[in-house]
Amino acid sequence: MNKCYASQVGNNNLLRKVNRETNETKTTKIGYTFKREAKFKSTSINTKPIIMQKHIYILIIIIATSKLCIGQRLNSFNKDINIEGNYECHKYDAGGKNNWHYVTIKKDDNGTYVWENNANRSWSLYPTTSPLIFKVSENCPYFKTYKTAKAVIDSNNAILGIWGPSNEFYSFEEALKPNENKPTKQKQVSFNQVLNHGDRELKFSPIYVNNEEVTRITVEPGEKVTLTATWSSEYKSAHCPACIQQYYIGIKDEFIQCIYSGFTNTDFSKNITFTFDAPQQKGRYILEADSSLDYSCTRRPDQLKGKKDHLLLYIIVK
Repeated sequence: MNKCYASQVGNNNLLRKVNRETNETKTTKIGYTFKREAKFKSTSINTKPIIMQKHIYILIIIIATSKLCIGQRLNSFNKDINIEGNYECHKYDAGGKNNWHYVTIKKDDNGTYVWENNANRSWSLYPTTSPLIFKVSENCPYFKTYKTAKAVIDSNNAILGIWGPSNEFYSFEEALKPNENKPTKQKQVSFNQVLNHGDRELKFSPIYVNNEEVTRITVEPGEKVTLTATWSSEYKSAHCPACIQQYYIGIKDEFIQCIYSGFTNTDFSKNITFTFDAPQQKGRYILEADSSLDYSCTRRPDQLKGKKDHLLLYIIVK
């Protein structure tokens, strides 16, 4: 049997005993009142303090065991909650979004959570007695009006999001990769990226940047970046067998690289290597794949979507 549950059962028994003794005392007093009034007064003076003292001891025991059980439940609840991950504020999806609205929360070597946005600003989140409330460190630029951050979870203790500065909600987007658990320069594992267009399936795996297998890199503004990847095109159906298709890689509004233009009515794969300049402005950028059905490579950088649907890797410019 659970210790806390056993203590609660014992507490309930003690309370019933207190009530029973209290009722018995009242009955005895009533009896003495009718039969031996003089003796009753003497007896009640001697026994009442003893009964009250006994009941006080019982109540102290109940309160102590209850606090212990509450503490155990709180600690268990706290251990199940982990707010590490990548977050995004969707309030400005229609316009006005900037690098402050993309956030990563990690634990440092001291076990303290660190809030870091893509504008390269960070502050600490310290645990409190409430497992969902975190104290914001004073180096936060919004500290005057934002002193605590509140996490939101579902019935299974899974994180849904966290309230950030200006009372803006940041939705949990994805958990950290195994090597992202500390706020240091991270080395990532590779993944397969799939893009479906015109019943053709374009895959990239793995991706190397500057000879390192990654899904996220951190670079300086304007730094030369060399990307090497293996990609494959799979013909999924008989749709438009004579169509000419183009495949692209690029960053929205920055650059676009056409890696293929031709027929895609058969399955094939290729290796690519090319070098590009990182953006000049600091922030997080999405290197994405795209496709078109034209006669040649005509797509421009501003025609890229800039969304995670076609994500190849994140580029962090600091």
